[in-house]
Amino acid sequence: MKRLVIVLGMFVVESLWIIPVHTQLLYGDGIRQRIIARWLQAAQDNDIATFDSYVAHGINIDVQDDDEQTALMKAAEYGHAELVMRLITQGAHLNLADCYGNTALIKASIHGRCDIVQLLIEAKAKLMRRNKLGGTALIEAAAFGQCAVVKLLIPAIKAAYEVNADIDVSYMGIDDLRQLMLNELLNPLDVQDYEGRTALIQAAVHGYADIVTLLMDAGADPLVKDNEGFTAKTLVTRRYLKNKEEVRAALMGEKIQPAPKKRRVIYQRKSKINI
Repeated sequence: MKRLVIVLGMFVVESLWIIPVHTQLLYGDGIRQRIIARWLQAAQDNDIATFDSYVAHGINIDVQDDDEQTALMKAAEYGHAELVMRLITQGAHLNLADCYGNTALIKASIHGRCDIVQLLIEAKAKLMRRNKLGGTALIEAAAFGQCAVVKLLIPAIKAAYEVNADIDVSYMGIDDLRQLMLNELLNPLDVQDYEGRTALIQAAVHGYADIVTLLMDAGADPLVKDNEGFTAKTLVTRRYLKNKEEVRAALMGEKIQPAPKKRRVIYQRKSKINI
């Protein structure tokens, strides 16, 4: 009887699935998963009204689903800058990772969300956090051809880890710090993923000459080798790329001259005149 009174006394807003924790304990984990699913869907769809309702009812803004995704990751991936800003100001954890190791910054970098990348940089998100392939935000942005994101990340990374200066290890996770100590890494632009590929190598092998130029101008090392012993230049030589010469020129620090346009010659047919 007491249990029945307690259950009747609990509030359930079914339209939003805002259900107290003690109700979840009575009815199992299914309700909790539905709450999380609707919360993350609101973040994905930029549904501000639903978002505000969940926050007002005291939801944990860092709650993760079965794939370990958070509302911040969803908003960052789908480009909702206003929602990202709200989550940051409300204290969302910036460096949580999903089941693939991708943080909100890495997701925003992959999808080219420049405004959100800038917000996360200003909020002091970890710039060198790795996913499960060893990729950082810079490496993934280079691999996916996000030139504008690379432009934002390069000065931010160089400011945090200046060459020939004390490296700000507060930005680094323990794995990154261990990698730094083992390799005596001086240039943060040359951080390698678990295949040994740097941002420069990724940009080169995918044919993004503009990103190669950016990284070369910023001081990335074209002689760094991957796990198979190949540099960016040798990998480009081995791959089929439509703009191979352009990428190779960028790696050499040269600017390839555009080919001159062929002149179009119009031949006018002369009519025969019988005399």
